[in-house]
Order: sequence, then structure tokens, then C-alpha cells
Amino acid sequence: FRSVSQSRYTMCFPVTITLKILKASAGSGKTYALVMQYLTLALSQKQTDYYQRILAITFTNAAAAEMKERVLSRLKELASQTATAQLTDELCKRCALNPDELFQRASAVLKHMLHHYGKLSILTIDSFTHRLVRSFSRDLRLTSDFKIEIQSSAFHELLADACLD
Repeated sequence: FRSVSQSRYTMCFPVTITLKILKASAGSGKTYALVMQYLTLALSQKQTDYYQRILAITFTNAAAAEMKERVLSRLKELASQTATAQLTDELCKRCALNPDELFQRASAVLKHMLHHYGKLSILTIDSFTHRLVRSFSRDLRLTSDFKIEIQSSAFHELLADACLD
């Protein structure tokens, strides 16, 4: 796998956004790389809720579910000090922490994450888009209970009916 791009954006206010895009073929370790990047970001900060500022987007529901499961599993392993030496060593280096600090942070982040699971943003592209549109539904002049129609035949019927009215 290779990192396609990593960009930093600084806005008008004191916030720097880092965008990292990974591109790789099947079976090349994308999920492992994404989970390690996610854990590095989440555990490098002292705030236990920093994971809420991380957005990970994948293509499929299966990939998003697998990534969530792996993030939670790795945090649980770290928190219970049953993680492999390889995982512990790599995250200690990436986060500039000693093992005890890493285990404590993992425990605190895991606890917070489990209590605020809805704030964990590991999503598919379509669920992210839906969340974004829902956030701006009023500005887009959509009803608050709008639904996304996936069946094209039903959509065409509604479109035809709307045009005839």
C-alpha cells in the first residue's frame, strides 16, 4: 500500500486539518494501516475524546464494520495489557509514549469511546454524505425526515408524479 497524499490545511481560525488518503489493492494491509493511523491519532493526544475529531471513510459497510471492530479490539488489548509486543512497540514509537502511558491512554479512550459510541466516525462514503446532507437539510430546503431513495424505479415514479402535479 502507499499513502497517496497527505495535506495540511490551515483555516481562518487556529485549526489545522490533516487529510491522509491511502490507496492499495485488496489484501495489501489497508485495514491494518488505517487502524494503526487511527490509533496513533487517537492515542497521541491527552484528550480521551480526541477520536471524535477523526473521520475515517471507507467504501463498504463491511470495511467500516471491520475497522470499528479492529479499533475497539486493539484498544481493549492495549487497555488489558494483552496486546502483542509488536503492536505495543509500534504505537509507543508513533505516539512517543512509554508502555504504561500507552496502556492508560488506551483504557481511558476505550472507556470514553464505549460510552459515546455514536461519536465514533468510521463511516462509508454514502453514510458520511447522508450525515452531511442531514446536517444541512434545512439549508438545502429538505424536510427533516427526508429519505434517500435507492430503488431507481420508485424514484422515477415519484419524479414523474412530481412533474405531473
